Amino acid sequence: MLINLKNIQQFFSDHASCLKEHNTTPCIAGLASLPDSPDKYRDYLLYTCTDKTVLTSIPTIPDMHIVGFFDSTDPDDLEQIANQTAHDLNLLLIQSSEPETDLLALEDFFIPTSSSVFYLKNF
Repeated sequence: MLINLKNIQQFFSDHASCLKEHNTTPCIAGLASLPDSPDKYRDYLLYTCTDKTVLTSIPTIPDMHIVGFFDSTDPDDLEQIANQTAHDLNLLLIQSSEPETDLLALEDFFIPTSSSVFYLKNF
């Protein structure tokens, strides 16, 4: 299965979320953390973030994929955060009372799914 942000949104369907897609091509091939990722961003990686300030202040590239987990009691906060980011991002913001736990759940979902695609494409 190729992964896109809608798959991740469905995986976290029990959380309020805000999805802003510029390019819907399912091409996410790896995970990286913001702001710890290398300076040269790639459009095929999924960048994760739990800090609103980092998300709204980092430089980005067109079609960059980002998922943010933010502790907020108001789902409208997610829309406000999304409006502060570049217009050409693929962005999924998820309301989370435990961002670190949800990041681990994302890794548990993402790694086996993307690995099976890699395996099937190479054999």
